[in-house]
Amino acid sequence: MRKILTIFSAIIITLSSCKKIDKLTNFYMDNTNTIAISSSDFASLNADIWSYEVENSITELCSNNNTNEESIKSISLDRFTVYISSPDPKTFDFIQSLEIFVNASGLEEKKIAWVQNNSKTGVKKLVLDISDDDIQDYIIDNNLILHSLITGSDSIFSNVIIQYDYSYVITANLSGI
Repeated sequence: MRKILTIFSAIIITLSSCKKIDKLTNFYMDNTNTIAISSSDFASLNADIWSYEVENSITELCSNNNTNEESIKSISLDRFTVYISSPDPKTFDFIQSLEIFVNASGLEEKKIAWVQNNSKTGVKKLVLDISDDDIQDYIIDNNLILHSLITGSDSIFSNVIIQYDYSYVITANLSGI
C-alpha cells in the first residue's frame, strides 16, 4: 500500500511540474480584426477578401514573457472564432464555407482555419476548425495578410461585417535557459 501511495504521489508531482513548465514556456497572442462583405461582391455567392496587414507585437509580447524572438520554438493557431458584428439580426445562414489563409512575404499561402458545409442555422458565432501547422515564419513577418474565401448558400441583401477573434499559442525557451 505504501508503494502504491509513493508511486501515485510521484505521478501527481510530475504532472503538476509539466503544467508549470507549460505555463512558463507557452504564452498566447490574441487578435481581433474585421472584414466587410458587400452585397454586390457576394452576388455570385462567392467572396474573395484580401485582408489588411495584420499587426503583431511579437517583440513586445516576447519581452513581457521573459523571452525573445530567437527563442521561439513554434507558433500555432490556438482558436479562431468568427462573429457577425452587423447588421444586428443577420446570422451565418448565408455561409456554406469559410476558409482563412495566411500570407507573408516570400512564403506560400497556408490555410489556417475553416468551416466546410456549414449547417448551423440562426447563429451569429462560428468556431472554425484550425490547422496545427507551425506558422512562426508568417507571424514574425511584418507583412502578415489574412485571405478569406467565402462560399455562400444564400444571397445577402446588405453589407455584412464579420469579426475575427483568434489566438496563437507561442512555445519558446525562457531567456537564460
